[in-house]
Amino acid sequence: MALIKCPECGKEISDKAKTCPNCGCPIKKITGTENEILEQTEVGKQQYDIVVQKPRKKISKKSIIIIGTIISSIIIGVIVYLIVTADSRKYDNAQELYSSEEYEDALTEFKELGTYKNSADMVEKCEYALSADGQFLNMLRKSLMARWDLSEDGKTEEEIYEDNTAIELEMLSDFYDTKFNDDTLGEYARQYIDLLNEAMDSLKNYTVDYNAFYNDWNNIYGQRTMLIKKIIEEYDLTVDEQYQDTLDGMLKDASGVEEQEKMKQDIQNMISNFVLTHTTDEWNYTTYKLSMENTTEYTFDYFYVDINALDSEGNIIATGNVSQVTNWTPGQKAEVDVWLNIDDPDRIVSTSYVAHYQSGNYYE
Repeated sequence: MALIKCPECGKEISDKAKTCPNCGCPIKKITGTENEILEQTEVGKQQYDIVVQKPRKKISKKSIIIIGTIISSIIIGVIVYLIVTADSRKYDNAQELYSSEEYEDALTEFKELGTYKNSADMVEKCEYALSADGQFLNMLRKSLMARWDLSEDGKTEEEIYEDNTAIELEMLSDFYDTKFNDDTLGEYARQYIDLLNEAMDSLKNYTVDYNAFYNDWNNIYGQRTMLIKKIIEEYDLTVDEQYQDTLDGMLKDASGVEEQEKMKQDIQNMISNFVLTHTTDEWNYTTYKLSMENTTEYTFDYFYVDINALDSEGNIIATGNVSQVTNWTPGQKAEVDVWLNIDDPDRIVSTSYVAHYQSGNYYE
């Protein structure tokens, strides 16, 4: 006989008993292995009870204070950071709005920032960008970049000229009747739009008289580039970085046109001082001479003029030309022969001239 434990009360009893004499629990026959499992389970239960019943260590008041202080410091630090950097974050956001051309929203935020950094200056910039003047300048820069972005693939020269002009007209035409704060800028805007319309009209001669078209187109291009140069110099017009080389090339052309226009004006001033003289011989034959002085800053590879003789009412009564001078330097005088088809010099009241010349790369 062996002893086993009652599964109910845990008392040791005979393995032959059918019920526990202590608690009356029916006893099922338990094998040795099962009894061993019961014993291990009982031991585990006792150990678990010991662990569960082991009291936890209490957190000290000092530790609670330290932890609370750390958490409070973090919260206060975050709040202080948000307060201290509020203007900085608002300023950065306003700058992003300005860069993305959301000028009204940017204006509101810059106004709220008051004197923070250059917010006052940015308020003025936003207000200018929202004005007719600012809107035109912004649209002009966009129209130039849009023109330069157009693809030329598969297009004829005429189509390229037409498309390039049309895209600028489409973007700028509405400003023609706009009231500008700056009257000068308003006049520049109308001149520029007029030049675009003239360029479009010149295309009518493209297939009819190409030489006429080419001369007109180049003349209009010269005027347009000079006008853009003025706007850049007077109003700080800019383009995005990737277009700067194209703009620089245009400005170089404008400088060349300006130089040529200055040369033309200087030549006109010079020829207004030319003096036509004459002598009549004993056979009543009249010879004409033209006294000239180079009052310009240019050296002419060659220079000559066509001449018109005018009466008191400005009518042309005779035409002619003069002999050519070469390598004509600044300050140098010249007297040249004139071939004029009129025998009575007394009929000549005044003269006009058309100059023909070459100086370096410039010629007429």
